[in-house]
Amino acid sequence: MLIVIVIPGYFYSEIMKEERDIGGVNTSNREIFKKMISEDMHGAKIPVLLGQGEEFSSMKVGSKQELELMKKIRNNQKIKEAIPETGPDERAIQIKPVCLLMGYIYGLLTEDELNNPKLVEDIFTIMRTMPSYITIIIQECMTLISMLRQRKTYKRISASNILGVIQFS
Repeated sequence: MLIVIVIPGYFYSEIMKEERDIGGVNTSNREIFKKMISEDMHGAKIPVLLGQGEEFSSMKVGSKQELELMKKIRNNQKIKEAIPETGPDERAIQIKPVCLLMGYIYGLLTEDELNNPKLVEDIFTIMRTMPSYITIIIQECMTLISMLRQRKTYKRISASNILGVIQFS
C-alpha cells in the first residue's frame, strides 16, 4: 500500500501544486502586469496596476459599512487621481484593494475601521503581497526594455517608469 498508493500519491500531489512566483504569489500576475505596463505608467496609476493581482480577485466589498468606507476613500481629493472611473483593458477595477491601499498609505482609516477584523485581514494581505508585486513589475519592465532593444516589442518603457514604481514602493 505504501509503495503502490502513498508514495506515488505524494509525488502526484507535489507535481499538481499550483506554481508560485516571488513571495508565493500566483504566476499569472506576470502576464496581467505585462499587459498593463505602459510608457505612461506613473505614480498615480501604479495602485490600480497593483490592485489587479490575482490574490485580490476575491477581495470584494462585503457589507454596507465597507461600501461606505470605499466611497469615503475614493472621494478623498488626495487619491482621486489614483482610482480611475473605468478599468484598464478588459479587467474590472478591483476597487477594494486599491482603496484600502491608498487609505492605509494616507492614513484615512479611522481607529474603528482598523478594529474591523475583516478589513485588517485584507490590509494585511495587501501589505504582504505588495513587495512581491512591485518586484514582479520591475522585472517585467526590465524585460520589456530588453525586448525593445532587441526590437521584439514596441512598448517604450523607460527608466523613469521603473523609478516611478520604486518611488511608489
